[in-house]
Amino acid sequence: MTTFFSVPTLVGLAELAGAIRDGMTVPFTHLAIGDGGGNPVDPTGRTGLVREVDRVQVASIKKHPAEPTWLVVEAAIPEDRGGYWIRELALIGGRAGGKVMSVSNYPAVERPAPGAGAVTGMVLRMVVAFVDAAAVSVLVDPQAYATLQAVLDQIGIHEGKADPHPQYTTPGEAATVAATAVGMHQAEADPHPQYARVGRLLTADVLKALRGARAFRFFNSAS
Repeated sequence: MTTFFSVPTLVGLAELAGAIRDGMTVPFTHLAIGDGGGNPVDPTGRTGLVREVDRVQVASIKKHPAEPTWLVVEAAIPEDRGGYWIRELALIGGRAGGKVMSVSNYPAVERPAPGAGAVTGMVLRMVVAFVDAAAVSVLVDPQAYATLQAVLDQIGIHEGKADPHPQYTTPGEAATVAATAVGMHQAEADPHPQYARVGRLLTADVLKALRGARAFRFFNSAS
């Protein structure tokens, strides 16, 4: 069973049916973001979010490449928004506006507050299924689309770098460090000073005692 999924609300289905009947389209305008009240969410039968923490404008809607009745809704959280967890999404729209069209759960992810020092733009994607995808439209605010494109550009630049995470050791660097450490270890005159060496154990007194022992004569009869 799919862990994360969206479910159209009865209001959303009614809106879509009315648009098809009237030869019109249903606009999608926003993605509402919720934290689930601190708990995972099952969207089945829900009419809205458990607890909404933010709302961002829809920037694009694309048909799913594998499923003709699925739509991929994209929106971007600007850099100056955050300070919450994301566990659920709701698609907002309707001909009158402000209606919850579909509800989805979401993998729990923390959106740090702007002052945390590690905040960048974040793209949200919600896949929704409707019988007639052609009856759906999107009201795109140019600023929302620009924000989405800016975030996608940042991701592209990041992934295009030869070493996008210089704070982490690469496999090649790890191998070099390991080889250097082994070489230095093997070059030491006494790499294991915590262990007694045979040369230190077999002092003159110890050898004399061993030669006088029956066990030593038995195993070393030539002495």
